[in-house]
Amino acid sequence: MSKVRQAVYLSFGVRYATLGIQALTVAILARLLTPAEIGVFSVSMSALAIAQALREFGIGNYIIQEPELDANRIRTALGVAICVSWFLAGVLFLLAHPLALIYREEGMERVVRVLSLIFILNPLGLPAYALLNRQLRLGPLTFVEVASSLAQLVVSVSGALRGASYMSLAYGQL
Repeated sequence: MSKVRQAVYLSFGVRYATLGIQALTVAILARLLTPAEIGVFSVSMSALAIAQALREFGIGNYIIQEPELDANRIRTALGVAICVSWFLAGVLFLLAHPLALIYREEGMERVVRVLSLIFILNPLGLPAYALLNRQLRLGPLTFVEVASSLAQLVVSVSGALRGASYMSLAYGQL
């Protein structure tokens, strides 16, 4: 089987496997959490949407598409990713309280602060993930995507079962 055909099959498979896991997660959490609890998390996530778009900044695409990629350029891309992401993490952490005041929802502050930690951790795996994409090493990428979705399911559902309310969703994202 050609590498391109294999890539298409794996991409299709991972997309629908993760979609299925996410659908299962939503179905279970819809039974465990109240609409108000889900709402606190959803509004918090929407507040982070702009920061997530800024965080991407095209660094992964740069690593995938750069014709003359060397260790120095990878380190530079990682440095830029860390600077941008960590700056955004700090901004989000500081804005958590004002956002909670604006929405009159004190739980939002904790959710936004936990979600801001994603911005600390995410850039650390960016070069490896982009290099795997560049090299079309789809087996490891598939494993990472499916394992990530399963980890999110386990953490979110176990947190909800233990009474963590909307924080179970934030911990699952983290």
